[in-house]
Amino acid sequence: GKYPLVLAKTRNKALEIIGSENILVQGLRFFGTEPASKANQGKGRNIVFQRLLLEYPDKIDLKPAALVDSIVRFGQSVEFSGDLGGTGHVPCRLENTLIDYSMNGAKFWNCAGGTAAYNTISHIRNNNGLQFYFTGDPPPAVPAMAAAKQPYFEVAFNRIHDIGFAFHCEDRK
Repeated sequence: GKYPLVLAKTRNKALEIIGSENILVQGLRFFGTEPASKANQGKGRNIVFQRLLLEYPDKIDLKPAALVDSIVRFGQSVEFSGDLGGTGHVPCRLENTLIDYSMNGAKFWNCAGGTAAYNTISHIRNNNGLQFYFTGDPPPAVPAMAAAKQPYFEVAFNRIHDIGFAFHCEDRK
């Protein structure tokens, strides 16, 4: 036609898992959208997203869930939370996943232990490749993490490179 075709994102999440347990989502491709999981009233354990291809996603909220054997490109961030909606905490897991050319790497919030292993995180514009946070005073996830089996949170065999700090360390004249 006379005018160019313009495609716009109209929904934030293509797949949401809320308050469900023991679910495996695998082999899907997401373009311009993303999955999400959220605990509700203590329910939300054992959610695994595996072998996903995510291109141009917004923030991927895995609260809680695992991301395994996947590729995330040109995204905002991948954020994990171990909080079960105020009724406890569970481990977080990111394994064998590529996060590439994204605004942020992976952020872990209030996890009761977990794993970040065998990942490649590269070409990240802001922040660090992996970030760990505990919120609250005192943080409610700390007793759950102390009760987790050792090593409490394993961070091993990751390749993290080409991490930038946009506008923080650059010479701005």
